[in-house]
Amino acid sequence: MPKSLSPHWLLQQIAETQVAHLAPARSIIPIVRFRQDQIVWDEECPGVGSAPWHVDYFVAPGDSSARTLIPALNAAIAPYQELYDLGLTCG
Repeated sequence: MPKSLSPHWLLQQIAETQVAHLAPARSIIPIVRFRQDQIVWDEECPGVGSAPWHVDYFVAPGDSSARTLIPALNAAIAPYQELYDLGLTCG
C-alpha cells in the first residue's frame, strides 16, 4: 500500500510534537529533511513527487544528556515515517 503524502510543515509539526512530549525541558530542535536523490516524480502528475524523510536534531552543545534522548525520539517518529512520505512539488 502506498504511503500518504504529507507537506513538510505537517511532518515538521509531528516532529516538534514528539520532542515536546518526550523532551519537554530540553533544548532539542527537530529538523525534517530528505535527500534530493531519493525523490520519485509521479509520471501521471507532472510536478508532483515524493521522498522518504528523516529528522535531524539540533542539540545545544552543553546539553549532552539531551543527546541520549535522540534514539527515543527516532523511535517515536518511526511510525509516522511508515505512514507518510514527504510530498513535493516542482514548478
